[in-house]
Amino acid sequence: MENKKRAQEISIQTIVIVALAVLVLIIIAVIFTQRIGKGQEQLNVVTNPLEYRAACLAKNQNDVPAYEACVKKCEEDAKNNIVNPNCKLTPPAKQQ
Repeated sequence: MENKKRAQEISIQTIVIVALAVLVLIIIAVIFTQRIGKGQEQLNVVTNPLEYRAACLAKNQNDVPAYEACVKKCEEDAKNNIVNPNCKLTPPAKQQ
């Protein structure tokens, strides 16, 4: 009796290797997308001392203790990667 194969045979070892490769690619993709998200959060945080000092000065022009408290809070938030809208220098509104 003659044994003719009509389809190509794939070994179990090949199937296991392909499955592991796909799993590794999925894990790498998940790690990469999470790191991109953290990077975006860090981009929104104001870490430039000149910018947050200027922002605090614009908001507290005549109040030295409030200015110093604002600068201290901005420094802490920058170290902890916390977005604080009070630390962001906003351009003045256009006059019409």
